[in-house]
Amino acid sequence: SAVAGQGTVSGTVRRVASEDPSTLDWLSFGIAAGAFMLAIFSLAWQWATWVLSGSRAKAELGHGAIHPLSKRYVIFPAKRPLTDHTDVTQYGLTNRALFVSVNNTGRLPLAVTRWQVGFPGKVRIGEIGGEGPKLPHRLDVAESATWAIGLDFVFQGAELVRRQEGIDTVPVHVEISLGNGKKITTKEKIVIQPPDLQAVREAD
Repeated sequence: SAVAGQGTVSGTVRRVASEDPSTLDWLSFGIAAGAFMLAIFSLAWQWATWVLSGSRAKAELGHGAIHPLSKRYVIFPAKRPLTDHTDVTQYGLTNRALFVSVNNTGRLPLAVTRWQVGFPGKVRIGEIGGEGPKLPHRLDVAESATWAIGLDFVFQGAELVRRQEGIDTVPVHVEISLGNGKKITTKEKIVIQPPDLQAVREAD
């Protein structure tokens, strides 16, 4: 009976040992994990390639003035004070304006279908047929185009938002809609101060 008992214990040990992961099991697990990570990397690479090789655009915001007849213009960076371009009136650049330039930085052509001036409170203003190329406008690779809207009109929108939102300074940006359904927004903002809106208040 002792021998039989030893045989039973030995058989139990062999059965338990056979249930432990073998080297082949660990190798199979490693191969499966590696294949999964490779698949994730491949999908990420395909997504990055699609994003980087498609239509891409960059928008820049500025302000300045336009000559009413020749359409010559001067643009100052968005961070510059709005009073900077008042010195150019002596050159006939009397129509103050907000400018947005769109650059095609991708590898495919794109189309600009609409652009709007954005304020806090999701208020948007625009101008049909304003200064710049007619919309929709196609931009080939490395091409750019510039549009403008009267700064007085922007001030009117800012005064409306100032009253509705109860704020003193009004940050302004531009949103551009593209033909592929994407929207881009200028990183820069023009901050309109209370003195800039004094003329609007006096006109009211």
